[in-house]
Amino acid sequence: MNKNQEFNNFFEGKMSKVEAAEFSAWLDTTEGKIFLESKLESNWSEESTKDYADWDKSSLLEKINEEKSAFNLENEKPITKPDLKGYSKRASIPIWYKVAAILIFILGVPFIFQKITSTDSVPEVAQVQIKQITRSNPAGVKSKFQLPDGSMVSLNSESSIVYAEDFAVNRNLELIGEAYINVAKDSLHPFVVKSLGLNTEALGTIFNVKAYENESKVEVLLVEGKVRVNHSQSNEAFILEPGEKAVLATEQDVFEKKKGDITRETQWTSGVLEFRNFPFEDIFKNLERWYGVKFEVKGNINKAKGVGKFQEGETLENVLEVLSYSNHFNYRINRDTVFVNFTKE
Repeated sequence: MNKNQEFNNFFEGKMSKVEAAEFSAWLDTTEGKIFLESKLESNWSEESTKDYADWDKSSLLEKINEEKSAFNLENEKPITKPDLKGYSKRASIPIWYKVAAILIFILGVPFIFQKITSTDSVPEVAQVQIKQITRSNPAGVKSKFQLPDGSMVSLNSESSIVYAEDFAVNRNLELIGEAYINVAKDSLHPFVVKSLGLNTEALGTIFNVKAYENESKVEVLLVEGKVRVNHSQSNEAFILEPGEKAVLATEQDVFEKKKGDITRETQWTSGVLEFRNFPFEDIFKNLERWYGVKFEVKGNINKAKGVGKFQEGETLENVLEVLSYSNHFNYRINRDTVFVNFTKE
């Protein structure tokens, strides 16, 4: 569609709001201003403007719309303006053109042109608040779901993610806790996870992020593909290959790349909980999330470590029985609280 046709459609209110906004923005460019000036200048050559003082908005538009021929910037020729009563011949711009120009620049192109001919005016651009969506699991609950872009997320217990409603084109999310993410491929929209100081960017890949607020480190483990993990404070970054992980020690603010264990570190998604010589402080934190309970511990826990592998569905009593055999602690469960007492130094 040529500019003359677009110009006519704009004045006749035949454009959608989006089309009208785009056309009015074009009118504000150098080319658009020359085009508009040509339209106004051309009307002076069509007829006498002796009655210009009596023109109203309708007649002004009617005269502008009478010009239907294509506009050619390169072949534009100077036009001699007619002598008007009460108008100085020495002036380079007629009063009618000045009035139009003043209206255009004071009131705005979208308002003037669209409002004169149609009640469907182009609204001013407003700040639209994008809705934020939160998906979260309390302690003792895990979930699996699909994001709007097709990516699949396994969300661990006591974890949450937040993302915008337009996530399909704005693939940024914030994570607290742990999530295993299978990212849908989309080369035009990078996928970014923000998690307690680390930003992980991927196009199409699988990775696990562990970022609990009450733990001393944040970890990003790559399962498949390739990701870039950036430390938000120092801007230091690592490109990970499958089996590698980026680790941020939050207290020391140490950021480094290490070798990970994909099978062991992601088996929670299959309902497996495994401890390999873990400090009991960490074991109890995991059990709190897994079973939705709270631990109250007495005795010397500092050097105690535990070993065990458990399948989802195993009772908390059985898990504690196995862990207590070699570590000499007593326990008592009272509803959602577990009281533990280490009896051996």
